Amino acid sequence: MNTKSIRLITILLLIIISLTGISYGIKNDIPDNGDVKVVMLIINRIDFNDLENMHYTKGLVDRSSIALMNTRVSGSNSEFKAYATIGWGGRAEASHTTSLFYNINEENKEIYKRRTGNGLLKNGLINLDINRLIVQNQNGEYGAVPGELGSVLRQNGYKTAILGNSDTDDSKLNSAGLIAMDFNGYIDFGDIGTNCTKEDTTRPFGIKTNYNFLLNKFDEIYSNTDLIVIETGDTTRLERYKNNL
Repeated sequence: MNTKSIRLITILLLIIISLTGISYGIKNDIPDNGDVKVVMLIINRIDFNDLENMHYTKGLVDRSSIALMNTRVSGSNSEFKAYATIGWGGRAEASHTTSLFYNINEENKEIYKRRTGNGLLKNGLINLDINRLIVQNQNGEYGAVPGELGSVLRQNGYKTAILGNSDTDDSKLNSAGLIAMDFNGYIDFGDIGTNCTKEDTTRPFGIKTNYNFLLNKFDEIYSNTDLIVIETGDTTRLERYKNNL
């Protein structure tokens, strides 16, 4: 992997599932409810040579269309800012501490209400630091508005979801939620918890993505969701572990 040239590039495969029933690797038994679905599959820290050398992605590219998208961010580059820029339509500010999402439970519902004055639904995911993220961008050079894509979708009756994480043994990394969240930092469906990974002593940090769990959750939320962002995670962990190899 040529990390110098692709260090800050995120490869995004957008899979459009339409009335024709084309699924490009998604289970063929998923019912067609007449809606267009968009699945954003994030395979971070790789380049086109890596895609060519992975059998499945090569096949996907061969029967699809492919293009490049430049996600210039505000200031110095980072994956957090890249995800935010994709989701908000302008050069965005974000950092690790303002890019963490949580499955909603009673504890973080109280934290969120204390910080924002707003209540939360029983289900979904939330960025508890949404106000810090807003201020971060108000003070930034380009004044990006956090949650632009998710809010436009919500205003038009569409639902969003996030699945997976890039967690290591000592750090939470689930910033892909910046793409799908709305102005309140809220995402309708998904799971970014510990079940998204499993132990494997041969993998970086002793962790690998639990793809069976992600697929089962995908099947579970598919019919109720219009935009699904899936963070695969393994390539991010490999990049972060490279100094040990």
